[in-house]
Amino acid sequence: MSGFAAANAGNGNVWDYVDMASVVDWVLLQEFSGNGDAYYSSMHIYKDVGGKIVFVPWDFDIALGGSCNDTEGWLGRFPGHWLNAIAGDPEFQAAFVARWIEVRGTVMSQESIDAQLAGYAETMTAEKIADNFERWPQDQIIGGDDWVLPFREGCPVASWDEEHALVQAWITARMVWMDANIQTFQ
Repeated sequence: MSGFAAANAGNGNVWDYVDMASVVDWVLLQEFSGNGDAYYSSMHIYKDVGGKIVFVPWDFDIALGGSCNDTEGWLGRFPGHWLNAIAGDPEFQAAFVARWIEVRGTVMSQESIDAQLAGYAETMTAEKIADNFERWPQDQIIGGDDWVLPFREGCPVASWDEEHALVQAWITARMVWMDANIQTFQ
């Protein structure tokens, strides 16, 4: 016995204890964003009395290209990781693919994402951008002494406009890759 069956051995079905919809959305968001913290740190879950375990999005400071991560490939997991068992479940796999197809036709369509980013860009006046970089100077964002910052040295930007363009291009490339590879997630 291995994988999903072993994880459930003698305890019923894991979906009796865990809210599958929240796991599907959580994993999709982690994978879509290329979140470097996804499966190893900064996880947030909760369980109401009598309810199921629910996964909640949390900590995206090195996501969406924020650590210069590649737009291709699934996030890595070590052998024996809990998600390997869940991802191997055919019911989860079907729900994962179906949910991606659903959100790509709505809130995560290219048009929807572009509109959302354009809306954010409209709020960024020259004064707000200057205030931002006064509070968080560019040299402390890229190449500072925070442990995350060295990741950014490979994709430096000199302005808010460059950062916005970098994120928009990263998101577009990531969605294209996921569209072509969504059936391969395990």
